Amino acid sequence: MSLQAQIKYKLALINKLSNYLLEHNDVSRNFPKNFHFIVQSKKLDKLDKDNDVLVKELLSKGEGVVVAEEKASKIKPWSFQIITS
Repeated sequence: MSLQAQIKYKLALINKLSNYLLEHNDVSRNFPKNFHFIVQSKKLDKLDKDNDVLVKELLSKGEGVVVAEEKASKIKPWSFQIITS
């Protein structure tokens, strides 16, 4: 997948997540304040590997992270993992 296609896919993924969070605002109630959001994809292994490195870097700096992973389920299309150092 070209870099341009990856960027378009990532932006579409972020848009899907944003819409989901707006429609299901109860989901984010448990998220810590001042955290970094990392979006994992079900299609781009390279992106997910880069995100894993980013998570480790943020945790080493004492930052909190919420990883949102897209799922294939229509009932629960996202899973969320809160990671703190």
